[in-house]
Amino acid sequence: MLPPPSVTLIQPIDDTFTAQTGTLAATDRDSGQTLSYGITGGTINGTNVTKTGTYGTLSLDTSTGAYTFTPIDGAIEALTSNATEGFPVTVSDGTANDSKTLAINLTGVNDTPTLNTPTAISYTDTAN
Repeated sequence: MLPPPSVTLIQPIDDTFTAQTGTLAATDRDSGQTLSYGITGGTINGTNVTKTGTYGTLSLDTSTGAYTFTPIDGAIEALTSNATEGFPVTVSDGTANDSKTLAINLTGVNDTPTLNTPTAISYTDTAN
């Protein structure tokens, strides 16, 4: 199995993160073998397997290796420094297996706080 690609998400101020897609690549020296893909600890639903992590959900087609990582915007926005999340992905020919980690690299930023303009304080001198 070839090493899976890494997905890098960069976090500037108040961003919206879109899903990232790709396809796992694997080979088998034995001819005629049908490969199937998986995520260790994932939930299988038909021909898809999914696993939710701290920063998003990985969905994988078990027959093609096509995947989608859907980020959790609020979790990524909350980062103040870099983080990495790994999903253990697998390939099997029905007898032998291999696994690698699909890395999700997150570049966090300690965003500058914004202070709202405070309401002015007023005093009135009255004549007595």
